[in-house]
Amino acid sequence: MTRTQWILGGILLVQCALLALVAPWSQRSNAGTPRPFLPALEATTPGRIEIRGDEGKTLNLAREQGVWTLREADGYPADTAKVDTLLSDLKKIQVRRPVVTSSRYHATLKVTESDAERRIRIYAEGGDDPVVDLLVGSSPNYGSTNVRLAGDDAVYDVRDLRTYDIRPDAGSWIDRKLVDVAAEDVAGISIRAGSSTISLAKSGDAWSMTSPAGEADASKVDTWLRGVIGILASEPAGKSDKPELGFDAPAATVELTRTKDGATDTIVLRVGAEVPGSEGQRYARRDGASHAVTLSSWDAEKLLQKKPADFKK
Repeated sequence: MTRTQWILGGILLVQCALLALVAPWSQRSNAGTPRPFLPALEATTPGRIEIRGDEGKTLNLAREQGVWTLREADGYPADTAKVDTLLSDLKKIQVRRPVVTSSRYHATLKVTESDAERRIRIYAEGGDDPVVDLLVGSSPNYGSTNVRLAGDDAVYDVRDLRTYDIRPDAGSWIDRKLVDVAAEDVAGISIRAGSSTISLAKSGDAWSMTSPAGEADASKVDTWLRGVIGILASEPAGKSDKPELGFDAPAATVELTRTKDGATDTIVLRVGAEVPGSEGQRYARRDGASHAVTLSSWDAEKLLQKKPADFKK
């Protein structure tokens, strides 16, 4: 190796050492005593949670009479377990030494107030000012995320807080299952679409068609039934009594008669109007529910496009 090469190599080593000392992300270390990052949550009964996405879309979860609801969907009931999980995950966050302490790095880490992957504001019941204002930024590696509190320049690298689990779309915060019934408990099926009605009844493991009369293929009935039970709502659609949702003259009505433990009841699904501007999405509701949902075109077809021949042997 020539003298010039030795000199250049030495310079490179010095530069690498300096970079390790001054680069903000070199401070990602486990040094320091862990402490709760959001202690205010322990002393607060949350009344509202506001989630803003990186494209400006905002979602508000509000506690109404002890129940979490979605403000943007006419108070559609939120899945309490999902909200409780979010709050629990936030309370569990522990931090040590900050990654950076200067605002000059906020844009790079996506934790500015105008550009963050997520911004979560949590308000106490009846409160107008947030007790938590959290900016969730980029993920430097799998399982870790940059976060900081609004008004504080310090950025921390935390574990087990994923932006994917804090989405600002309403469908992420509801129980999406539309039909909560076991296929083996269904003893009768009625499908009405337009002027056509298909009725099926089960005796033991065998299905028969009662309208129009004829034999039914049990495997075809079971495949369709399990498809209906597997339908998931796409998004909440607000109060189900809105005329524009089309339930006064539904495109299809499906009734599932359930017999379990000696008791019989009927689950009724109604498919309403097509969602404006969509590609075949439909409004749907379950009788007894105060709110409606939207269905994908694929799931809507399971309820709309059935003919007697689809169930015959």
